[in-house]
Amino acid sequence: MMTVSEIKRRFEDVVTREPMSVVFGLTSDREIVARDLVQMPHLLIGGITGSGKSVFLHYLICSFVKNSSPEEMRLVLIDPKKVEFGCYSKLPHLFAPVVDDINQIVDVIKFVEAEMNRRLSVFAEKGCRDITAFNNLRDAPKLPRLIVVADEISDCMLGTDGVFGAKVSRIAAIGRSAGIHLVLATSRLDTKVLSGDLKSNIPCRFSFKVCRKTDSLAVLDEIGAESLLARGDALLKDSDGMKLRLWSPYFSDDAIKRTVDSAIGRYPGRKASVEIPQKQDAESEDGLYVRAVELIRQTGCASLGCLQRELEIGYNTAIRITSLLEERGIIGPANDKGSREILIKDV
Repeated sequence: MMTVSEIKRRFEDVVTREPMSVVFGLTSDREIVARDLVQMPHLLIGGITGSGKSVFLHYLICSFVKNSSPEEMRLVLIDPKKVEFGCYSKLPHLFAPVVDDINQIVDVIKFVEAEMNRRLSVFAEKGCRDITAFNNLRDAPKLPRLIVVADEISDCMLGTDGVFGAKVSRIAAIGRSAGIHLVLATSRLDTKVLSGDLKSNIPCRFSFKVCRKTDSLAVLDEIGAESLLARGDALLKDSDGMKLRLWSPYFSDDAIKRTVDSAIGRYPGRKASVEIPQKQDAESEDGLYVRAVELIRQTGCASLGCLQRELEIGYNTAIRITSLLEERGIIGPANDKGSREILIKDV
């Protein structure tokens, strides 16, 4: 039987073979199971609170940081819970500052989508099919891979009423060629969060313990996760459909701090590549108000969800625009029908 130090050494050996390797854990036979994120190319993680999702995310982030430079890999960290990813705020591998505000979450995922579109346009001009071919060109600067890690996507999905979900689904569909990879975790396992469009483009799933068989079906498309033990016991479903039961790695707070401090020491003076612009000023809200009036005129719909989807704004901004529309007599007060009454028919 292997000792703890032997297991640790083997883990490190597996990770260093490929910079984007993800060690998922140990089988019952003490075999280490690792996969290359580039090949996956996205990962969906589910499980109840306390089952090990966040611990695994920390291990995954720190593995990438240890084995890749900021020129090779950049991170987009989305933290609706506001308490998980704050320790990475000074990490030199960040593409954008750690995001924990719902409105900023919409902005950053739209920025990632825009970066994806920009890269694909550049690749087309250079005659390259993907980021690997582009980075092999001698006359072009190399692009880092972007890894978007979201700890609780249910808050992102429901708090933006579909805007986040639509953007993420599109990135999942075509982001691989642009070198953009998604790692999405959630404890809310229903179709409002795990839609068919999203899951169809994320074949690789990792489930910790769930409460019911229906929850296991939501994550893995098959039962089994409801029988797992808590705290690290998990099922990995590969993109080829193979399912493995594993004990996932544990990463302590001290280990996270050491990893971050080491990265800051190795790459001094580095910071997030971009700053996400703030759009929530008075002038932009006036423009959104005009667009909202035009939307209501064209569609005859004045629901909060419609404003969020069509104007691509966050929940708080939509609330402010809706209140302004009500104050100016364009729409009526909130009701149980969802869509507000339109008071001025010819707006």
